[in-house]
Formats: sequence, structure tokens, C-alpha cells
Amino acid sequence: MAEGWRNLRNSIRQKTRASEIDRNVGPIAVPQDYAPAHSFSHGVTDKIERTNPTGRNQFVTSENLRQVIQQSDFMEALTTLQDISFSQIQQFMISEHYCQIGESDKALRCIEALQTTMTSYPRPNVDDVIKLVETFITDSFHIRALILLSCCPKLYKLESNPDKSVVGIRYSSLQCGIIITSLVKKGGGMKKIATIVGLKIITDMLREFQSVSTADKNEKAVNEAGCLNNVGLSHRVIGEYEQAIGFYSEGIYLLKQRFGSNAPKYRVLSDLLNNMGLVYHNLGDYFKAESLYIKSLNMRETSEDWFSDKVKHECIKGTKVNLASTRDRILYLDLIGKCNNVIELIGKDISLLKQTNLSNSRMFGDLLFNLASSHHSLDDYSNAESFYLKSLDVYEKAKDWPNENEKRESIERVKNNLKFIRSKLKN
Repeated sequence: MAEGWRNLRNSIRQKTRASEIDRNVGPIAVPQDYAPAHSFSHGVTDKIERTNPTGRNQFVTSENLRQVIQQSDFMEALTTLQDISFSQIQQFMISEHYCQIGESDKALRCIEALQTTMTSYPRPNVDDVIKLVETFITDSFHIRALILLSCCPKLYKLESNPDKSVVGIRYSSLQCGIIITSLVKKGGGMKKIATIVGLKIITDMLREFQSVSTADKNEKAVNEAGCLNNVGLSHRVIGEYEQAIGFYSEGIYLLKQRFGSNAPKYRVLSDLLNNMGLVYHNLGDYFKAESLYIKSLNMRETSEDWFSDKVKHECIKGTKVNLASTRDRILYLDLIGKCNNVIELIGKDISLLKQTNLSNSRMFGDLLFNLASSHHSLDDYSNAESFYLKSLDVYEKAKDWPNENEKRESIERVKNNLKFIRSKLKN
């Protein structure tokens, strides 16, 4: 069976890439990949022929199916697929087609059926399946990768070494998070697949992980925290921030419960803190985000299980960038607060000056200019233009300038600011 998946992977690698939206399934449906053909002398082909005695006579059906799929007629393809005996490959194709036409519930049921057949004897080697998933991701066939990846945690659980199982399931959740992120970026129907199918699959991966009972306790705690981090990331990119915080918090609590004061030795703790900071930044709680980034940065410096110095430096750099971005927002909001206070105070001063004979003085023009500058700082270009024009009018009429040079420079400054403001208003 492992040989069948290797043949499938190698065959797909030889095909041209296509967009996963609209016309994305053409390359997957050629007969030698998904139906009995001479290129599969063992493995998948043998399985199909054992489960379907008429398998050798399905060439015409498979060829017609290939034509239908290349035309992106997923409904007709489904009808054809349901009329022939099921194999792992057919379950795989039907799951993808249900995703493509937006039938997420039916897709999930087919994916469950595929998981059952994939874990039944004779089952494929999980390493071969993972390699095929990686090929799909590289070629941007993200739906196929997601469906096939859903089988991997169950296959890893069947491994004789539970420590390998927990590492493998964590890696599967990492790949699943990458796929979900890619689908979300594509938007539309792809984002819906990520939300309904993707989140269900990655959440099931976490449950599969937690059901592994005989792994080394320290190894399991670190990898479970990694899984929780990947599930949290998936919820964050979809925009489910509260759920993301819940998974990140669970991972942090798990590490602290297991390792106590030694928890910062593990890089995953700094990842969880950094990623939780991203969520709070998105929620607009910049002070909370800043605090989390600082904690993450300190732990990144002291963690002992980095894969390499390069990865360590890249992660430290990323957290520093996040911290700088959050501090910029804090400063900006502080500036807005100060500008609003200035606008309020200047407004009161203007009201007072209007009651005197100073409404045509250079001082009154300065107040109007400062009021315009405050609106300018807030990107309130319409009000800024209005007050710049008023200040220009007062400057030109004022009789109390100490000299002509100062008057000319002040008027020129207003005109330059007006020119900039009007360019912004045009855009």
C-alpha cells in the first residue's frame, strides 16, 4: 500500500500546477493516478481491483471522469464517482469535490470514511502520506493536502513508538495551520472551507494527540503545547480571537503546570506568548499586547531547545517587530489624545479672542494654525484645510506683525501645508 502512495506522489509531481480556485482539479484526475492502470502494478491499483472485480473494465468511466473534472463540473463528477465502487482514492476525490461545491458537511462525512479506510489493513506508511501532503502544499493544492493530512494523526497513533506519534501529530497540526492560513488568504469559498472543514480537522488532531497515553510525559507536554499553539493560530487567522486566546492560554498553563519555573526553557512558551500578543493587538488592547511581547522576547533569549541559532534570531527579530508595531500604536493613540485636548483648549481660546478686538491679530492666526495642525495630525484633512484657510486669511489681514519677513514665512508655511492637505483630499 505504501508503494501505491509513493507512485501517486511521484505522478502528481510531474503534472503542471494549477490554481486551486475554479479550475484546480484537472491534474489530479488522470486515469493512471486515480483509476486502475498499468502504472500502478501494486499498491493502490491492487487494492481497487480486489475491492471491485470489474476494476479492470473501468477505463472508459475513469477517462470520462477525467474529462468532467478538467471542466470543473464537480456535480457531474460526484454522480459518476458515487456509481463506482469506493477505494481510498475515490473517497479522496469525492471529499475534495464536496469541498469545491461548498458541501462542507458532506465533505466531512466523506473525510471520516476516508480516515477509516486509510487506517484499515493494508494501510499506507504515514511517512509516505506526509510526503504527499507536502507535495500538495508546495503545488498549492491546499484542499487535497487538508483532506489527506486529516488521516495522518490516526496513522501516527498506530505507530509502535508513542513518542514518535506525538511528534508526528504536532507536525500534522503545524501543516494544517499552514493550509488554513493559505485558504483564508484566498478568501471567498476557500475561507469557508478553512473555517468549517479546516478548524474541524485541526481540532480533531488535538483530540487525537490528547488520547495518546503512553508517551514520555515531558515530551508529550511540550508537543501538546505546540499543538495548542497551532490550533490557536488557526482560529486567529480566521478572526476567532477569543477562541485563539483560549487555546494559547491552555498551552501556557500546561507548560507551567508541567515544568514550573523551568517552563521558559522551552521555546514553545515564547511562541504562545508572542502569538497571544498578536491577538490582543488585533483586538486593540495594545498595552496587553506590549506586555506579552516583552515576556516572549525575554524567554526567546533564554530558551534552550532552538533548532538553530538562525531560527532563534529570526524569531527574536519577529517579536521585536511586533513590539515596535504595538508601541507605535500606543504612541499614536497618545498623540490622538493629546491632539484632542489641544483642539478642545484652542477652541476655548478662540471663543475668548472672538469676544475681544484680537480676532484679526497674528495671535488669532496662530491659534487657527495650531488647530489646523492638530486636525492634520489626526488625518482629519477636511477640518485641517478649513482651519488652514482661516489662519491664512487672518495672517494676511493682521496688522501686528513685527516685520514683513516673519509675516511672509508664516503665510508660506500655511500655503505649503494646504498644498499637502489638498493632495491628500484628492486621493
